[in-house]
Amino acid sequence: MASAFIKSLPESAKVWFSRAVAGVILADGKVNEDELFYLKGTIMFLGDDLEVKNIIDSVKAKQTPQLDRLTVDRKTAARMFIELVKLTVTDDKLTREEAQYFVSIGTHLGFDSIFSKKVLEWGKKFCEVNREMKILMKEGENSDPIIIEKRDS
Repeated sequence: MASAFIKSLPESAKVWFSRAVAGVILADGKVNEDELFYLKGTIMFLGDDLEVKNIIDSVKAKQTPQLDRLTVDRKTAARMFIELVKLTVTDDKLTREEAQYFVSIGTHLGFDSIFSKKVLEWGKKFCEVNREMKILMKEGENSDPIIIEKRDS
């Protein structure tokens, strides 16, 4: 998670982002531990305890929080969108509902559906590379070290 990025957002963007995260994790109808961990990481930066409670309650009730249009600079909007797509594809699956919700998030950030679909395609590729990295990490962790003997010169 991009904690430093989230921390740097203005309060209204932190609230919006946390609500969007809650919506993403609810979009496929299944909430997993990694998604909840991500949500906890976003809401910890909120200064409004009532907002935190409302977001948690909406996830428990499986009700997608309301998202309004967010007005931020384009660089921030793009970065938020990229972070959200990584969460959207984190479980290696993309349902039609998740894709539709993601495109709606893009609309709230001022992106058209063509750009949103490009970001989704990139997210799928990111997920594949991330999956391959995890396999390589596991292989490296389980490998026997090669010992190179020092030769006398």
